[in-house]
Amino acid sequence: MKEVPEQYKPSDWLSEVIPRKTPYFPQIGDEVVYFRQGHQNYLNVTRAKQLYDPGARCEPWLKKDLREVEYVRIVGIKYEIRPPRLCCLRLAIVDPVSGAFSSYFSIKYHDIPDVIDFLVLRQYYDAAMDNNWKVGEQFRCLIDDSWWIGTIEAQNAVDLDFPDSPFQCFQVSRY
Repeated sequence: MKEVPEQYKPSDWLSEVIPRKTPYFPQIGDEVVYFRQGHQNYLNVTRAKQLYDPGARCEPWLKKDLREVEYVRIVGIKYEIRPPRLCCLRLAIVDPVSGAFSSYFSIKYHDIPDVIDFLVLRQYYDAAMDNNWKVGEQFRCLIDDSWWIGTIEAQNAVDLDFPDSPFQCFQVSRY
């Protein structure tokens, strides 16, 4: 019996059996926060490293007016079994006032080391935003199964096209 080539084996991300906060692994019905800037960053890294060609179809903001932060619910999941293994998600935009679905879009992605998640479970996002972080405050966060402690040094938009986005808006120093 032949060994399955390494490039076709499921990644650790897809075969993980221990629940983790990151990287995010999607489940049908999850309410998540979608960061447009993070998705653009993911696509930029994918293209720069030539991991696969996402094409323009993978940029939903070209077809739909997406805000920098969208509340979405995962309503469909498929996997592409080609190197790399891609998770294809159908996302329903949740109207923040009524909770109804206002429209849909689809994305493809996979976990890339050192690329920050652009999908975050809504309960984690809401808990973080409820803290109303300020410059000078200390915090701790879990990254790669280790606790990191730091102090917020500054808060600035990472991209001037999205001045109000919370995506990577804090400059921090580690203890």
